[in-house]
Amino acid sequence: MNLQARERLSGVLINLRAGKSRRSFAREIGVSATAVIGWENLSNEPDREHLAKIANMTGYTLDNFVAYLEGKKLQKPSDFGYLKQQITTLKVPEFVELYRLMSDRIAELAIAESVGSK
Repeated sequence: MNLQARERLSGVLINLRAGKSRRSFAREIGVSATAVIGWENLSNEPDREHLAKIANMTGYTLDNFVAYLEGKKLQKPSDFGYLKQQITTLKVPEFVELYRLMSDRIAELAIAESVGSK
């Protein structure tokens, strides 16, 4: 990764971390806080596995994220594709909450449809 790509990555990491300690952010990625410090300070770069985790946190595929870091125009995935990708990263409590919200919404739609068809 060239210096410009590392600078972009550093900016992304700082934004993703927003208010979190380096230690807690590092745990989310599966690395040490020292690794995150190195990435933010441009002294080293993540391996492909960790870069993929960071890309996923941003909502982009690894290829799109690498293209962005290299200075190429980045295209956001479709809203539905983005949603599917984000769902795969949810922790159990977040997933349970999403499931409840979806169940409630499905019930609302079913009621609205039955009332509308009468």
